[in-house]
Amino acid sequence: LKYLCLYDVDKDYNLIRLLPNSLASFGSLCISHDFKYASIIGPNDYIISVFDASNLNECLRINTLTNLSTNLGDANENSSGLLFSREAAIRLCYAPMELNQLVCITSSNRLLKFDSKSGRLLSAISRVHRSLTDCVSISYDGAYLVTSGDNCIKIWDYEMRLEKNYQVKIFHFKKLFIIY
Repeated sequence: LKYLCLYDVDKDYNLIRLLPNSLASFGSLCISHDFKYASIIGPNDYIISVFDASNLNECLRINTLTNLSTNLGDANENSSGLLFSREAAIRLCYAPMELNQLVCITSSNRLLKFDSKSGRLLSAISRVHRSLTDCVSISYDGAYLVTSGDNCIKIWDYEMRLEKNYQVKIFHFKKLFIIY
């Protein structure tokens, strides 16, 4: 079952709050850099729910389908002119606090940047990778965005100001192990 739970670590891990069926997929939880907000993909694949991390009260709900169809106009068309249909959110990542942005990767490898306070769609970049994007991360200074997929790692200018769609394409790999 896909529950979101809040425990009190100071009081022997007593359960404070339980939200059943709130996660659409495992691994879809993201915590803001100031630890004030927790974002998840859920209750379905097209909704991003933002919670106050101290009590799990919902602060914001972002519908990725509504945002794509209403906020970008013709930007939600692919190269053949067909509208993207039902892009599921699959990865989330918070930008540093100064940027106030929540980044989402969709099932069709589109990178969406949302205002983390209002949920307004700020930009969308198509075809981040050819196949499924495995990971997304943002540098602490907000200068770079890193994605992995297609057996490679791409390092992007976070503001996407460069003419190329990415700055560096790092070696191909079969397996990547990240140690924290």
